[in-house]
Amino acid sequence: MIDVVYKIKKFYVGCKRCINLNLLYIIDIAGAIGSAPISINFETLIPKGTLGEFHIKNQIKRINKMAATNYYCSVDQGFNFRPDAQDYVGHLTKLKVAGKELSADLQVTNPEEITGDNVKVVGVMSQIEWEGGIAEAIHIDCQISTKNKQSIALLQDSDLSDTSVEFQFKVYEYDPEKKKYFMALHSNDTDLKGLIAKNGTSLDMHVELDASSEVANPLNFALSIGIMPVDEQQDIHKAVSVDGKYVQSWGVTVG
Repeated sequence: MIDVVYKIKKFYVGCKRCINLNLLYIIDIAGAIGSAPISINFETLIPKGTLGEFHIKNQIKRINKMAATNYYCSVDQGFNFRPDAQDYVGHLTKLKVAGKELSADLQVTNPEEITGDNVKVVGVMSQIEWEGGIAEAIHIDCQISTKNKQSIALLQDSDLSDTSVEFQFKVYEYDPEKKKYFMALHSNDTDLKGLIAKNGTSLDMHVELDASSEVANPLNFALSIGIMPVDEQQDIHKAVSVDGKYVQSWGVTVG
């Protein structure tokens, strides 16, 4: 996250709908520094609902879109890891929905330690998507066990008053220079807290009742869930190589 702190000590004379070009210029510079989203903390006399505020918010939104993240992971490689393949691999290592924690009951290979013991995960990812904005949802598609499918099916057929979510994940990418996998996107073994996102008037959570066919054994089912952040700043860890790492914020602390 790039934090831009800018105090505008300017009294507007005449037209209150002026755009402060100096602030927009600073935002452009911040966006050019790197791919991480920016947050703007500023003291300003720009009235709410004016053209100036509108343009500043749109500028921030445009820059944050540059940091969008979308990984398509191989379900086959996730379940049946092959050292000679270089596909993305994604693990949903924890998922707790409406107070119900799903079981980490799928045993898979850790791509960073392929000769070590298998690790237990909740789901093997097929996709994870995040537009990069601090208030935007993270969408996860993954394959889960029969037991977890039954738990989610019960929840999605219920009138949920509690839509809280806690989750952890890891996405692995192959570094051809180092000739090894690294974590390209992850929660750093820390719970991320959110709420089930809305898709229109419905909750953005669905599990298929029929087993998937891409991997026959173990029996697995497709789960899709969108998660909005709670009012709390949290960290998403990213990397472009084994050594190139950085952190982006997800959620905003209120109060």
